Amino acid sequence: MTSNITEKLISDMESTGILTTNEMTFYEYSEGLKGFQDIAVKMVMKDDSEDGMRLDEAIFRMESLARKKGLSQDTIIRKGINALRTVNRELSISMSGIRGERLVARTLEFISRPEAKVYRNVYVTNGIDETELDAVVVTNEGIIILEVKKTKDDLTITEDGRLIHSGDECYEKKPLGEKMELKRRLLKEAIEESLADDAINMPVVVDSYIVFSTPKELRIHVTDNYHQEKWCFRTGINQRIDNYHGNVIYSDLQLEQIANKISEMEANKKRFQFSVDFDTVRRDFANAITALELIDDNAQEERQTSTKHITDEKEHQRVNVISREKIKKNLQKVAQFQLAGSIASCILVGGIVAIASGGAVFRR
Repeated sequence: MTSNITEKLISDMESTGILTTNEMTFYEYSEGLKGFQDIAVKMVMKDDSEDGMRLDEAIFRMESLARKKGLSQDTIIRKGINALRTVNRELSISMSGIRGERLVARTLEFISRPEAKVYRNVYVTNGIDETELDAVVVTNEGIIILEVKKTKDDLTITEDGRLIHSGDECYEKKPLGEKMELKRRLLKEAIEESLADDAINMPVVVDSYIVFSTPKELRIHVTDNYHQEKWCFRTGINQRIDNYHGNVIYSDLQLEQIANKISEMEANKKRFQFSVDFDTVRRDFANAITALELIDDNAQEERQTSTKHITDEKEHQRVNVISREKIKKNLQKVAQFQLAGSIASCILVGGIVAIASGGAVFRR
C-alpha cells in the first residue's frame, strides 16, 4: 500500500515534465525549480496552499507535523525535508543570480553613450569550450563583457584570481581570472570567424568588467589582490561605459556589423548538467509525504476504533443498568403483589370470622 502511494506521487510529479531532463539552460533550470516549488507546496499545504507560497513554508509545515507526531528524527521524513531544503537552496541561488542580472540590466537602460548597444545572455562556443555572457555592450571603441556577481558580503580576489566570499568561502569552480579570459577569447574568436565568413576584416577588441551587484543601500568592501581584472559596483557601471576608451575606433558601419554578429548569436542556450539528482529528490519527498499521510490515517483509525470501543462499552454499561433496573422493578412488583395477596387473604378471613361471631350468616 505504502509503495503504491509513493509511486503514484512520483508519477504525478514526473508527468509535469518539471526537472526531468539531465541538461537545461540556466533560465529553464530556474523556471523548473519554481515549478517544483509550486507542486511541493500544494502537496504539503493541501487546502491551505495559496499562490505565491514559498518552499520554506512547506518545509516548516512538514517539520511541525513531524514534531507533533514525535517523528522529528525519523529517517524517511528527514530525507524528505532535506530534499526540499536542497531544492530551496538551488532556487535561492538561481533567483539571486537572476535578480542581480536584472538589476544590472535596468541600470544599463540609463547609459548615456548614444551608440552603445546592450545584449544580454549571449551564448558562445567553439565546439569545445562554451560560455554564457551576462551582458555584452558594443561601443565605437570596443566590446565590453559584463560578468555580474550578486553578493551581500565583503569580497576578496586572491592572488591567483579566485573570488572569496565572507573571508573563507569560495563558490567558483575555476579562478575568476581564468574564467574571464575564456569569455573574452571565445567572444573575440566567434566575432572574428563570423566576420571572416562575410569577408570582413577588422580588428576585434574585447574588454570586460566584473560587476558586483549588492542589495540597495548595502555597502561592501572588495579586497583585490589579483589586480588583473577590471571590476566595479552596479551603481558605477554606467559611468564606466559612458567614459570607456579602448584602443580602437569603429566606424558606424563596422559598429553595425559587429552588433549584427552578436545579435545573431543564440541567447539563453548554454545547457549544463546540474549536480542535484532530482529523481532522488522526488522519491525522498514522496516517501516522506506518504509516511506522514499514513500516520494521519492510522491515527484517525485508532481514534475511531478507540471511540467505538468506548461507545460500545458505555452502551454495554447502559444496557446492564437498564436490565438491573428492570429486574429490580419486576422484583418489587412481585413483592408488592405477594404482599397485597397476603393482606387480602387476612381481611377476607377476618371478615368471615367477624360476621360469624355476630350470629349472621349470609346464604343464598
